[in-house]
Amino acid sequence: MHRAFHILLWAFLLTIVGIIIINIAAGIAYVTPDVISSNSMGIFFIILAFACFTLEILTPEFGLFTAAGIVSLTIGSFILFSIDPWLIIIVDAAVAVISYFVITRVIKAQHRKVTTGKEEMLGQIAVVKETLNPKGLVFYRGELWTAVSDSGLISAGDEVVIRQIDGIILCVTRKKEGGND
Repeated sequence: MHRAFHILLWAFLLTIVGIIIINIAAGIAYVTPDVISSNSMGIFFIILAFACFTLEILTPEFGLFTAAGIVSLTIGSFILFSIDPWLIIIVDAAVAVISYFVITRVIKAQHRKVTTGKEEMLGQIAVVKETLNPKGLVFYRGELWTAVSDSGLISAGDEVVIRQIDGIILCVTRKKEGGND
């Protein structure tokens, strides 16, 4: 709970800082058009937009940085390009849709269960090939493994659940009827 609070606090602070930076930049662009060239401000806003998109991927902000990035991209586009405003809105909408799909895919990939290595084996079912008393052999995905039972004697042919991996030795328990454990 304590760690979750700190993560949420930092996420909130990063969001506030991002909003403040965008507002300061907008204020500078509005107040001092003679001091800073409009091209420089437009480029700044577009770079800020892609920085916001990157921050969205790296932090669990649920769209706040993406929204700030889209606003920044729109402002930068209006400053930098003197073309039809509808074209800018269409391009920004396309960037928003693409960003949404990319960011949701990245977030799903980050939350996906590990599918390789020993972490993937945990909770999986293996078949006993040599009686476990408490040590013996189990068969898992085409390989024989040395296993140690933590639930007593387990006969050959029975199914076990992999609970832990200690080097090359599997720690297993008897599979209960009708379930995975």
